[in-house]
Amino acid sequence: DLGEEQPFTFPRATALMARHGPSLKEARAEYETALAIAKVKTPFPNPSLQAGPRFGFGPDAADPRLQPFASIGFTIHTGPRRARQDDLNRLAAELAFVGMQARHREICLDLRRLYSEWILTRARLETRKARSEAAEKSLATGRKLAETGFASPLDTGLLELEAVRVRMDVLNGRRELAAIEGELSGILGVKTGLFLTPPEPLLPELPPAMTDIQELTTLMAANHPGLAVLRARYEVAEAGLRLEVARQYPDLLLGPSFEAQLGE
Repeated sequence: DLGEEQPFTFPRATALMARHGPSLKEARAEYETALAIAKVKTPFPNPSLQAGPRFGFGPDAADPRLQPFASIGFTIHTGPRRARQDDLNRLAAELAFVGMQARHREICLDLRRLYSEWILTRARLETRKARSEAAEKSLATGRKLAETGFASPLDTGLLELEAVRVRMDVLNGRRELAAIEGELSGILGVKTGLFLTPPEPLLPELPPAMTDIQELTTLMAANHPGLAVLRARYEVAEAGLRLEVARQYPDLLLGPSFEAQLGE
């Protein structure tokens, strides 16, 4: 299912994110909940039922002092309240869908950045490892030369200092790589053992030239996730306002009632 032997390419990373990403799962669950509510039509109001005893007291009250009463009432909306509630539920589901799409786009862009950093950090770490191996070989050679008298203790000390500095660079590179893999694991929702080096670690392709500012403005207005969410929230707010206006219409209450006359 996870394809643990597959190379960790960028398309592979996006597929893992879409299937196992915890943030996307949360957004998808929110959308499915809102969609399930929107699919259910707003029901009519429940009927009201009242029943109980009426008790008479005082010097003028005659028997019987205790009599029952009962009533049942049905509420009929005179305004389009139910239709407005259905519209609000539908737009709330659309808002959840837009939010899910926006979160997917934001996480995908963040994943693109992290994947590029992961590739570059691995390349830097390999370079640091090669430098560390070269420094260790130079140190071993310097010690042999010092033993034969062709190098001074100062030369050996400088080689040891350089070897220690390069080893620290390797440790820092491993720490940076572990931090990036931790972020990737949090976004993708999978273990870091799946991050196998691809045969040819290709970085995401960048555009050959910078786009004009006017075109960027147009693209931002049409595709920015935050703006899309704001537009959807505005539609939900408008639907909520229309529902509140519909609630101003008075309700019509119909229903029979029964009560016995007290013996006064």
